Amino acid sequence: VARATMKTVAVVVAVLVVALVGSSAGDVQKALKTCAESSKLTIDQLNKACEGNLPEAADELKAYKCFAKCVQTQVGIMSADGEVNPERSRSLVDPSQQETMKTIADKCRGEGATDLCEKAYLVDSCYSRENKQMYEANCKGLIKTISA
Repeated sequence: VARATMKTVAVVVAVLVVALVGSSAGDVQKALKTCAESSKLTIDQLNKACEGNLPEAADELKAYKCFAKCVQTQVGIMSADGEVNPERSRSLVDPSQQETMKTIADKCRGEGATDLCEKAYLVDSCYSRENKQMYEANCKGLIKTISA
């Protein structure tokens, strides 16, 4: 469980790092802060999540999943009705990672989930499984941008 959650966290943050490359860093940072606040997650919790330590309490884990949904919808990876846009994910990454992200994003659409928080979490988990290193490398750096 810890290994899977570590991957998921890395993906959420990595997707956001990717978003920093392709859009206004200020907009992404605003989304991160807004989503962390609305989910009632602290910077410490997000940093722990980067290390694979997601909240164990069910309500806090649900908050984390909804943080993922909030961020994905605000940066355009997921629509308000839950449609995942693989092209948006690809377009947000550094050009050197776009082909890899295209392959990953085409596979990771959160199928089977009706709850949008759960769907975002499934998308993140899939992204992490597909390329753990690409995401984990960026996790803490992204959190640093919103904690400064």
